[in-house]
Parts: sequence; C-alpha cells; structure tokens
Amino acid sequence: MLRGKKYYKISMARSSEHDPYFDKEDGVVATYEFDYDKTEKFEYELSRNSCICGMVFSYGLGIPCLPFLPLYLNACGKPNVHDDVRARHVAVTR
Repeated sequence: MLRGKKYYKISMARSSEHDPYFDKEDGVVATYEFDYDKTEKFEYELSRNSCICGMVFSYGLGIPCLPFLPLYLNACGKPNVHDDVRARHVAVTR
C-alpha cells in the first residue's frame, strides 16, 4: 500500500430516472450514471502521470519535450479526458 495515496472508486454509479441517451433503445429496465467528476479527475491524473513517465523514462529522448507538456495536457489532454468520461453510459436491458 502506498502511504498517503488517495484511491478513487471509478465505477460508483447511481440510478437515474431517465437518460436521454437510451431513448431509442427497446427494453431498457434501468439506467445508471457514473460519478463523472471523480472519474474525470482520476483519469486526468492518470494520463498526466503516464505522459510524464513516458517522457522521463524514454532514455532521455522525451526530456526536450518536457517544457511543452503543460500546453499539451491543458489544450488536448483535459478535453480528451472530459469527452471520454462523459461518453460512458450504463443501462440494464431485458
């Protein structure tokens, strides 16, 4: 166990009465939604850390690109993570 590390529950879903994403689907019994804010925060931290590790541990080849990392993460990384997380839907069908 890592000391001081926070762990997030990604698949913490709560039941919602109506999800417009499933309007055209037949046999939907119940729909659920993720805790999008927590999931988005976790996924962004994961992608940021993966990107940093990939640059630093690529035998020094990624170090010249390190100054551009904040630009990439804020211009591309956050919107990509946001879209990826918000595209997740869960439903129980018959």
